[in-house]
Amino acid sequence: MNENPKLMLACVALTLFCGVAAIAIAMFCPTGDPSPLLASLQNVLVTTFGLGVTAFLFKALGG
Repeated sequence: MNENPKLMLACVALTLFCGVAAIAIAMFCPTGDPSPLLASLQNVLVTTFGLGVTAFLFKALGG
């Protein structure tokens, strides 16, 4: 993956987008019962963000 810097940049951008979007949903979601669509979307965004951060952690450790 180090041979292709555009791919690395795209992965970083996707990871950051997922993190920011998940935080935005959490901040601007009504305090009441959230809609099932927003809850599942936030779950997908948080999972994708977690996987991206984990991948970069393992890449930084030499994987």
